[in-house]
Amino acid sequence: MRRGIFGGSFNPPHMGHIKSLESILKKTGLDAIHVVPTNQNPAKMQMDGPSASQRMEMTKLALEGFSKKLVLDDREIRRGGMSYTIDTLKDIQKEFPKDELVLIVGLDQFEEFSSWKDYPKILEIANLMVTSRPGFDIPSEEAELPEFIKPMLKEFDFNVVELKSGKTIEFVEIQDVDTSSSELRKMLRVGQKVEQFVPLSVERYVRDNK
Repeated sequence: MRRGIFGGSFNPPHMGHIKSLESILKKTGLDAIHVVPTNQNPAKMQMDGPSASQRMEMTKLALEGFSKKLVLDDREIRRGGMSYTIDTLKDIQKEFPKDELVLIVGLDQFEEFSSWKDYPKILEIANLMVTSRPGFDIPSEEAELPEFIKPMLKEFDFNVVELKSGKTIEFVEIQDVDTSSSELRKMLRVGQKVEQFVPLSVERYVRDNK
């Protein structure tokens, strides 16, 4: 079974997330995608706003009515503290030892991947699926890859990088919506309508819970 892992703050979850996930399922044949809200992202400062449990509830609402292959996974919030992808992958690997794990990140995150905790170990546990993002170009040759990947590289063929660890990095062009959670938070604060960007159930939850 090929099991994807898609993490984020989901503050709030929006149609950009949903459309990306549905596009990934359609294009890649993953059997399931764990949607994992972070407890605290090490790369982001903690800010006032929804609690971790409220972000979890919004993400649950956002996924309702979409593919059953999108599985809400609360392990980072249950674990508490800083959320590190390496810990989550080890946890999922322990739970599903026979499954192939595929970590899904956007091209923007891939550019910064070398700053992630134990990133070489991540690339020993999971394959990486790197999705297109507005304003970023998918590498078409070895010279366009980030420098940190090159020492690990075994072969680059079309849109797939084969690593010395035996894992792969696959670049996937998806239907992506250029939506920013930070922009949506600003719109919500000033009372602007966001129904085209956020599932109705999520917008209602945000307004009801102020």
